[in-house]
Amino acid sequence: MERRQLLAATAALAAWGTAPVQAAASRPATPGITVEAVQMPAWTSRDGKRRPLSPGDTVSNLSSTRALNDVAERHGRKRHASAVGEVNVVECMREVGAPIGGEGNGGVILGELHYGRDALVGIALFLTLLARRGGTASELRRGYPDYHISKNKIELAPGMDVQALVNAMQHRHQQQPHSIVDGLRIEFGKEWVHLRRSNTEPIVRIYAESSSPAAADALAKRIMAEMKELLAEVRS
Repeated sequence: MERRQLLAATAALAAWGTAPVQAAASRPATPGITVEAVQMPAWTSRDGKRRPLSPGDTVSNLSSTRALNDVAERHGRKRHASAVGEVNVVECMREVGAPIGGEGNGGVILGELHYGRDALVGIALFLTLLARRGGTASELRRGYPDYHISKNKIELAPGMDVQALVNAMQHRHQQQPHSIVDGLRIEFGKEWVHLRRSNTEPIVRIYAESSSPAAADALAKRIMAEMKELLAEVRS
């Protein structure tokens, strides 16, 4: 459900513009669940005034789904990529003037409320959009792009030169669009892979995304095989 929250919140903010949202009446959303009539964002600021949400670009970290790019582009906006970590997302939001951001785990940050991940903000945005459009959560989800992420890792041997390995991968794929903001993210059309050393464990994380679980797994395995091949060269 986390990715749905972030997708829905991003789309909602881009689509709302400056108009407050009002649900006309209670309506069934899913069997056994009712979305009550609400009047929601605009938000009430510290001075007590209701202020409508502002449209703008979005920010998420480099390990987040490409669906966020697609949703932002659908509304004439841009998704900016930051390094992994809430503080990096917030810094990028302020730098580019993005009103909303978050990480791939569904942690939504709405700057007009406060610059921190807030689960209730994500829930409020998701339910408001659901109330406005009607239908079920599954029907809403089907309106968004469908990508799948394969999460893998390689354990680091003592003394392994991780940066040399990442540099070798960057050199091998230098013709592909890539980012070194946080590790190495390489774009392959609608697919991508992100190589990043963990700050908490002796591992390198390899995240790969594609249009199906099988394709994402295949991309991850190909990249991991390349890394093992280059690791032998780096050691020699």
